[in-house]
Amino acid sequence: MGRWMLLLTGCLLLVAPLPLQAIFPWRSSGEPQVREAAQLAIGASDLTVSPAGSLIVAMQGLFRPPDRLIELTRDRTFEPYPTPLIGRNLDGAPIQLDSVQSVQVDGGGVVWILDNGRRSDTPPQLVGWDHRQEKLHRVIPLVGAALRPGSILEQLAVDGSEPFAYIADPASGPDAALLVVNLESGLVRRVLQGDYSVTPNPAVRVVVGGQELQVRRLDGTELVPSAGIHPLALDRRSDYLYYGPMQGNMLYRIATEHLRNEQLAAADLASQVERYAPRPPATSITLDNRGNVYVGDLAANAIGIIHASDKQYRIHVSDPRFQWPHGLCFGADGDLYFTASQLHLSAPYNRGEDRSLRPFFVFSAEALAAGTPGR
Repeated sequence: MGRWMLLLTGCLLLVAPLPLQAIFPWRSSGEPQVREAAQLAIGASDLTVSPAGSLIVAMQGLFRPPDRLIELTRDRTFEPYPTPLIGRNLDGAPIQLDSVQSVQVDGGGVVWILDNGRRSDTPPQLVGWDHRQEKLHRVIPLVGAALRPGSILEQLAVDGSEPFAYIADPASGPDAALLVVNLESGLVRRVLQGDYSVTPNPAVRVVVGGQELQVRRLDGTELVPSAGIHPLALDRRSDYLYYGPMQGNMLYRIATEHLRNEQLAAADLASQVERYAPRPPATSITLDNRGNVYVGDLAANAIGIIHASDKQYRIHVSDPRFQWPHGLCFGADGDLYFTASQLHLSAPYNRGEDRSLRPFFVFSAEALAAGTPGR
């Protein structure tokens, strides 16, 4: 199959010469097939699919990308998203994006962008961009009592039927929590702080690339990586939020009706947490329309599945190139998309030396069932 190169604003991209919805028109009854959807010169942090079927890619701030967001459109163009000024964080932009960590689309066609501000120590924010009308929808500052000094906002899940979003804040570990954002009022609440379902499990080792994950200063002294709540995703109807700590071996879930209830006491909310199923350490999950949970398995360089039928975890597909699989979401074609982010090879994990290998891959894999595009 022919390919071509496209070099724009510092990001190298190789794609198959077909619109996104037709890149991989295959199905098989045998082993799941995996294809390269794109190759980037800079690592990505998350993916989503726009209402038009294009692939929106959030670039990983740890790699200091010139573009904060890029879009691979259905007519095979590659450009900063949502506009050149905003995507490249240039002077004169109506809004400044610092470090985009996660991105999702709601049922109304608004692309919600989680900017955690960790690149330049700016206040984090949740930005809504109306993809259909190509205009700014809303900016919700993520500040005040909902955050802690060590807050590191990582993952975003946007409700498909209610005006709510959920954000993972692993913070420093013991103070990890979940943020509940009312997208209409702008109210941000911090819930489940310190709960066993969001804090790291010290008995679990996080292994990536065959080595236990460590963060070291330039002088070699070790820092404890923030390994609290990280992977989170909603089911198709947004009835349940599935989540857990990165450093953990259990997936939890809680009904979103309880999370939306502002009158529910903290202890009563915590009592609604359910232990769902065992799983390996991960930073990204998603669900298909049959309730199967897909897991980016860090240690195995794999995508695994917690099967809805028996809640048992099994490896779905593995590949040595799946270096820190992340950004799991379903495409408009019904297949699973994800990045190989190589975060364990970035400078913060290697005494200031970037050991990542170019290119960075975006993969597409055959799934057991289709899922909601962009989630």
